[in-house]
Amino acid sequence: MSASRPTIRPIGPVWREIRQEVGATQAEVGDVLGLGKGGQTAISYREKAPEPGSKAIEPSPDELARFEDHYGLQRGTVLRRAGYVVDADSPLDLIDSWTFLNPTERDILKKIVSPAWERAGRPGTPRKLRPLPGRARRETS
Repeated sequence: MSASRPTIRPIGPVWREIRQEVGATQAEVGDVLGLGKGGQTAISYREKAPEPGSKAIEPSPDELARFEDHYGLQRGTVLRRAGYVVDADSPLDLIDSWTFLNPTERDILKKIVSPAWERAGRPGTPRKLRPLPGRARRETS
């Protein structure tokens, strides 16, 4: 996967899409988050795209994490789909995702990083994960 610069989308509507995909109602999510009797309304406001004069409220990072945990989603699912989190398979993909660089700066950095990454055996590449040379693999239980 190449980590190109994603389009940023409002978090609320993305949260609504994912809530609908997992088959949860606004009232159920309100209960999960402990929002009480007004939970359905509170979730409704959080799922709106912010517009001038609207009652839209961005969901908090804590609410997103509790939502993702409760429904068995990977942490960051909502933010990733909204374009706020970029997964990079390599340092070159990561450099491509940096919006603060212009194309010339991106190319220069990639020319500097690429040879060292290749010499190190491309650590972090999917299906090629291995320790860096000189480092022992940690045992997991």
